[in-house]
Amino acid sequence: AMVIVSIGFIATMTSLTFARVQNDLEQERARAHQIVCEQLEQVQSNLYTYVSSGSAVTVWDNGTPDDTTDDTNGTMIVRAQDTAGNVIVSAPNPAVRVEVEVTLTWNPRGRLAGRTMRESVMTYIAP
Repeated sequence: AMVIVSIGFIATMTSLTFARVQNDLEQERARAHQIVCEQLEQVQSNLYTYVSSGSAVTVWDNGTPDDTTDDTNGTMIVRAQDTAGNVIVSAPNPAVRVEVEVTLTWNPRGRLAGRTMRESVMTYIAP
C-alpha cells in the first residue's frame, strides 16, 4: 500500500511541477505578446519614426524593483520594409504599403532557461 501511495504522490508532484513551469512560460509569452503589440502600435502612430535594430526590454519583472538580476530580459527588434524588401527607416515618400514586424526574443526563467523564446507581430500598413 505504501508503494502505491508513494507512486501516486510522485506522479502528482511531477505533474504539478510541469504545470507550474508551463504556467510561468505562458505568463512570459503573454507579457511578450503585449510588449510587441504595444511597440507595433507605437510604430504605427509615429509613422515609422521609431525603428530599432535591437533594444533591451524587461519581459517579466519579478516584483522586486531593487533587484533587477531576477528579471527576465529580452531583445526587441523593429523592422519595416516596403513590398520590394527594402528596409525603411523613415516614412516613405510617396506613400507605399509597408510591412512592419516587431520581434521579441528572450530566455525564460527556471528550468527552461536554456531555451530561446520568440514572439513576433507583423502587419501591413500604408502611411
